[in-house]
Amino acid sequence: MLEHLEGVGTLAGSWRSQPLEGADKTRISFVDMGRAIAALLVVYSHVAHPWVEDKNENAPVIGFVEAFTSEPMLMATQGIGQIAVPFFFLVSGFIVTPIAIRQGYRKFAVNRFIRVYAPLLFVLLLTSAALWAGLEPQSTGQSQEVTLWTMFTNWTLVNYILYPQVVLMPVAWTMIIEVLFYLMLLALLPVLRRAVWLAICIELTFVFVVLSSRSELNESWSLFAVNVSYLPILLIGQIAWATTAKKIPLWAGSIFGVLAWMLYVYGDILDVGRIDDSYNLAMSIAVMFFFMATSPSRSCASSVSGRRCPNGRTPSTCFTGWAFS
Repeated sequence: MLEHLEGVGTLAGSWRSQPLEGADKTRISFVDMGRAIAALLVVYSHVAHPWVEDKNENAPVIGFVEAFTSEPMLMATQGIGQIAVPFFFLVSGFIVTPIAIRQGYRKFAVNRFIRVYAPLLFVLLLTSAALWAGLEPQSTGQSQEVTLWTMFTNWTLVNYILYPQVVLMPVAWTMIIEVLFYLMLLALLPVLRRAVWLAICIELTFVFVVLSSRSELNESWSLFAVNVSYLPILLIGQIAWATTAKKIPLWAGSIFGVLAWMLYVYGDILDVGRIDDSYNLAMSIAVMFFFMATSPSRSCASSVSGRRCPNGRTPSTCFTGWAFS
């Protein structure tokens, strides 16, 4: 989950809007608070579990908090910060989709590449240096052999779909899911600009086909399916944007949202990359807080229509202004 502290910068960068009329730096406080709370939960879980519980340290305060949060919510393995994982994915799906539509192929691809791979290269070099020095950075249990090839595959994130896996940066696992979502947006950009409902149908079908065929090919395809199994979370965020921006009617958004949820649960039923039984509950809580955070601006219907919101802002301010860094 620490990867979300690393990924927050990437997500925050992707949320920058175009200059707005008299509203530079405007924020929707509820979503900002959600981001802050999610980041704090990640920090807490990484203190409570790897540094306290796993080392059998005596920390009464953490023990008390865990007894009333992680343990009864079946999140004792990963901690209460697990809720932050789907929350950040939901926000990404909500925000990045209209950015891709507005920026187009070249600008969006270059923007995403720089924001993802520049900081990733820096982290990779630090991690590789630590491994070469004989230190023991965080590990998932997979091989951490450092060669030019494994450094390249880890930098490009393809190590998460190559078997056998060599994982030098365990914290980067969420970034491959983000990159898959970006690639899907680029592939469907012409469809998204003309018929958002059709693009969503294609995305949902793609996820279903990959999950259903996870065991039909080789081990690398199975690893690919593990990463694809998290895409429904971003699609729910995308569906929320499409509904609030009036790209699809509410009834269609409701149906698509239910289908995306079912696909996420389907991945859990198939036990695709799941290590405990907490994923669906964490997702449910994240969705609840996500819609609580975005509901204050529900009346701001479209980020591209140019109409004014009741509070005097342009709709683009309502939906993307809060995301300024």
